[in-house]
Amino acid sequence: MIVDFAQMLRRSDIDYYVKSFANTQPGNDQIAFYSTVPGYYPSTGSQSSVSLVAYRINAQNKLERMSKGLVWNGVSATNAPIVFLPLTISATWPAATSTTVDIDYELVASQIFRFEYAYLLNDGTLSDTPWATSAGHINVNGMQDVTAIIVSIALIDSKSRTLIADSQLSTLLNNMPDFAPSMNPGDLVAQWQSVIDGTTGIPRPALQGIRFYERYFRLLK
Repeated sequence: MIVDFAQMLRRSDIDYYVKSFANTQPGNDQIAFYSTVPGYYPSTGSQSSVSLVAYRINAQNKLERMSKGLVWNGVSATNAPIVFLPLTISATWPAATSTTVDIDYELVASQIFRFEYAYLLNDGTLSDTPWATSAGHINVNGMQDVTAIIVSIALIDSKSRTLIADSQLSTLLNNMPDFAPSMNPGDLVAQWQSVIDGTTGIPRPALQGIRFYERYFRLLK
């Protein structure tokens, strides 16, 4: 994530699939954006320096990542290059913004079952929308108002995972609240811990195997 976010393209003429007040993403979050990182390229066509990167929790409650290498404009009639607004990521690559299967997804963290993110804005406030409404801004505009993306994850070690049924894990993660703009740093994972502490019906040794982490990934200007 450090490299993906640091190499994110920040342009006002391209689309980002990110959480905002119009796309609140209850439960586990998804994110998709362009980044100058390697990806899985088509077998033909000139490879560009840009990939479409996406993160999501799959149906097995495990974190997976897409890095779809894109070709240069005009070299392929079948493989899409980077598209510019008004064309969007979701319309061009539906798997990047949904649960649709795509071979360019790979499992990157089988122990992570809860994925939530928020934004640190340039004015120092935490937000669930990637632009400063206080400044009169109304769209993502190349993430220009965002200093960092704050990622919060919950994971469970493989031994403890065997003690929890899939249905129990799904119920557990659905009880873990989403980020709210009223929260201060650390409040989200503290509330997640409170959910774990108050959970019944799951063996306590399994719950003790759950850990939370929160990291700030700064975006390069």
